[in-house]
Amino acid sequence: MRGYTARRSVDGGQVYLVGAGPGDPGLLTLRGAEILHAAEAVLHDRLVSPGVLALAAPGAELLDVGHRAGEPPPDPDRVAEAMAALASRTGGLPPQGRRPVRVRARR
Repeated sequence: MRGYTARRSVDGGQVYLVGAGPGDPGLLTLRGAEILHAAEAVLHDRLVSPGVLALAAPGAELLDVGHRAGEPPPDPDRVAEAMAALASRTGGLPPQGRRPVRVRARR
């Protein structure tokens, strides 16, 4: 997986996807690092290195969505629903309106 970033609007909020490649923080794109630094919530696999997670904004909520090497990946629908709920400005109780980032690594 190459480093990538993507943004999508969800119910008035935005979600971001950042590829962490093999996990070396020095290999992230500048945009990916900027997005992590501005994130309010980071949904990540266990494969994402501590060095990459250290780039997250101080106070950002780090949410482990559970993918480990050799195990099946997390249910993508469940992860997408969690991201949408975090970003939604109109749904949820209470509405979150946060900037979530999904970070994936490949080893």
